[in-house]
Amino acid sequence: MPTGTYLKSSIWNGIKKHVHTVNDNTKWLLGSGHSVSFWLDNWLDEPLAVKFNFLVTVYPLLKAKVASFIENGEWILPATFVNHDVSIRDRIHEITLPRQPMEDRLIWCAYNDGNLTAKQAYVLLFPTQQKLDWTGWIWHNFVPPSSSFVAWRCFQNRMPTDENLRKRGCVVVSACDLCLSQSETTPHLFLTCSFANNLWKWLGSILHIQFNCSSFHSLFESFDANWSAFLTNIATAAVLHVFHSIWLARNGIRFSNAKITMHAAQSKILTASKLSATLAPGLSNAAEIAILQKFQLAPRPAAASSNRLVLWRSPIFGWMKANTDGSVTNVSAAYGGLFRDHTTRFRGVLHKN
Repeated sequence: MPTGTYLKSSIWNGIKKHVHTVNDNTKWLLGSGHSVSFWLDNWLDEPLAVKFNFLVTVYPLLKAKVASFIENGEWILPATFVNHDVSIRDRIHEITLPRQPMEDRLIWCAYNDGNLTAKQAYVLLFPTQQKLDWTGWIWHNFVPPSSSFVAWRCFQNRMPTDENLRKRGCVVVSACDLCLSQSETTPHLFLTCSFANNLWKWLGSILHIQFNCSSFHSLFESFDANWSAFLTNIATAAVLHVFHSIWLARNGIRFSNAKITMHAAQSKILTASKLSATLAPGLSNAAEIAILQKFQLAPRPAAASSNRLVLWRSPIFGWMKANTDGSVTNVSAAYGGLFRDHTTRFRGVLHKN
């Protein structure tokens, strides 16, 4: 017996909004034609009702199936249809009809096999977003997430500064707590505020560079390309700790009426950077010793190559031994050889540059 109640589907609401996507990306591969609407389904380039500009109000009356226009494996099209548009007629006659009974098949046009997997559907609905170039500067195993998170929110302009609180409808009388000279915005607080600017100058003097404070990107782009992997990691950690220290200083003044000194902020950054160095990978080079000393870090030189003692032995009686060697550079190559007999007497040499 039919039920008098309606059970709402838990998944249909999520599916029905993508019906147009399915219609736009699928096409019928004809078999018998019994399952395909002649006018409403896409078995050519688009439904015939769309090609002929039929009114949507007449769609419910268009019930003919493709099978109604096929007889003995040949197309039988009405004369009025054929005379209306010759190009459509020719396009229909180009479709090869199966000689043996086959089921109609709905195929996904984007893939050669016509199938649509759950993974492919997910990629279509949620395309992979291009990776942002600055994310590689932010997230590291040797930097606490709390420090990285502050920098990440700065890049996204998601810090709860006065400027952003106003955008959310909060009524705020804005003033930068660190300099008291301007209203608080994210770029001002972390880049151009006198307190922040002094921190960037101080860190730049340690790293022997000058930070470009015009944007958050330019801070990291100020790094020296000749730095070793280890120093690059230390500098990255120090920059992220500066972000965190500025935010802690701002909150300390605003919410706890604390007195924040430049020396205290610098000490906090050096301590945090030294801790990050214990987890940071990479090796340093000899030219960076002075910089590492300012972070109270020992250099990490590459392991020295070990020397191996090789003893020459004479060949057996009546034989000669040839010892050869060679070398290759980007622009040249050379080799050479030395011949001695069983008495170690020199017998000849060869070489080529």
